[in-house]
Amino acid sequence: LSYDLEQYGVLSASIKENIDPTTKTGKMIAGMLALFAEWEHETIREQMYENKIGKWKDKRCFIGTLPFGYEWNKSKNEIEIIPEQAEIVKRIFKMYLDQRMSFRDIVIRLTREGVKNKRRNWSSPSISYLLKNPAYYGNLTVNQFEYEDGPRGAGTVKTKKQKSVSEHISYELPPII
Repeated sequence: LSYDLEQYGVLSASIKENIDPTTKTGKMIAGMLALFAEWEHETIREQMYENKIGKWKDKRCFIGTLPFGYEWNKSKNEIEIIPEQAEIVKRIFKMYLDQRMSFRDIVIRLTREGVKNKRRNWSSPSISYLLKNPAYYGNLTVNQFEYEDGPRGAGTVKTKKQKSVSEHISYELPPII
């Protein structure tokens, strides 16, 4: 950052540490302090990630977004069904299997009736995902894919690269279907 600022004629100095960036020694000390700060940031980030994964594997927390119809109960440390949403899930399965409605027709009916999805509007892909999701039969597997850093922060962009099966975390949850 300080190098970028120098390119535009901006000189940064540290009054507290009494570092003079106009000298070779000052530049060296500032560079070393920046390296230590970056190392400390990465170390803290790694420790927080390992702690989070440990809690996740021990099922003391849930990281991420649960499928429609489920919520994490913090006091019980378990996944529970949201009864109102579970009825909508059952209804979607019936519309598809019994009434042979297309994804698009299901979306149109739910939208017309004002049925809400918890994150976004209903769409054909969201109906497809819901109907194919094994969570509704009582099995949810998470931590299957690797993530990389993105514009919203560290580890925010899902990649197509799968983690080894030993890293997957499976939850047994109450089935809706």
